[in-house]
Amino acid sequence: MVGSSMHVARPLAIVLGLNEVASAIAVGLHHAGYAVLMAHDPAFPVIRRGMSFFDALFDGGGSLGGVAGVSVDNVLAARFQVRTLDQIAVTRLELSELLIIGDIDVLIDARMHCDAVTPQLRKLARFTIGVGKGFVSGEDCDAVVGARVTVEVAQRERRHAEQMLLMRSSEAGRWHTPLDVGARIYKGFALGYLGSNVVKAPVDGVLRGIARDDTRVPVGAELIEITTGQGTRRWWGLDARGVRISEEVLGALSVLGALRPAPTSSKLRLVHSR
Repeated sequence: MVGSSMHVARPLAIVLGLNEVASAIAVGLHHAGYAVLMAHDPAFPVIRRGMSFFDALFDGGGSLGGVAGVSVDNVLAARFQVRTLDQIAVTRLELSELLIIGDIDVLIDARMHCDAVTPQLRKLARFTIGVGKGFVSGEDCDAVVGARVTVEVAQRERRHAEQMLLMRSSEAGRWHTPLDVGARIYKGFALGYLGSNVVKAPVDGVLRGIARDDTRVPVGAELIEITTGQGTRRWWGLDARGVRISEEVLGALSVLGALRPAPTSSKLRLVHSR
C-alpha cells in the first residue's frame, strides 16, 4: 500500500565480534537485507577501532561504510532495534542472552581468534558460519570462510611495504592511554600504561590500532598496531580484508540458500584513510 509505514520483516543475523572483519561482515549483511545484531566478547580487545563499530558501545552510536550503528543494552531493546530500525545494533550481551530473541536466521562467529575454544554453532541458528582458522565445516558450523583471504592480504601488504608492527600485552591488566587511532608516534614515545608498566613505541609510525583507554586486557592480547611503511596507510573506514571476507560470507549464504535478493546493492565501498 502506497504511503504505508509498515516494515517488511527482515531475517535476523547475529555476528559475534566487533573487530574490523566482523564489522565489514555486518555492513555486507545489512546491505543484503538482514537485520544485524553484533555482540562484543570482552575477552578479545578491539584495536582497529577506526575500522569497526566497537566505539559505538561507548559513544551510543557511530557509522561505518555509510551504515549507522547503535548501542543496545538489553534484550528487549535489541529485539526492537534490529527488527524495526534501519541500523546495525551493537551490544555487550552474551550469545546465551540473545538466543531468547528467537528465530535467528544466520549466526556468524567473526571473533578471529584461532587459539580460543571453538564453539558449537550448529543448531543455534538456521545457518551458521565460522570465520578464520579453528572451525570445521559440517561439524562446528555449516560453512567456514576467511582463512585464504587473511594469507592473501598479508602477502599483499609485504609486497607494498605496508609494514605493520603488532604489539601484544605482556601481562594481564588495565590499559590506560591518552592516544587514539591515527596518532603519529615516535620511537621511545610513551603509548600508555598496562597496570603500572609504561609501554613505549619501538619505532616511528602511525597508530593503525590501539586498545581503548581503560580497557582490561588478558595476557597476549592485541594491544597496539603501528604502520611504518609507505603503503596505503589506512586506519579508518571499511577494512580491505574485511570486505573480502564479507563477500565470502555472502557467497556462502547464497550457496546455503540463505541469501534473498537485497533491497539495495550489497557491494561494499572502501572509505579512504584520513
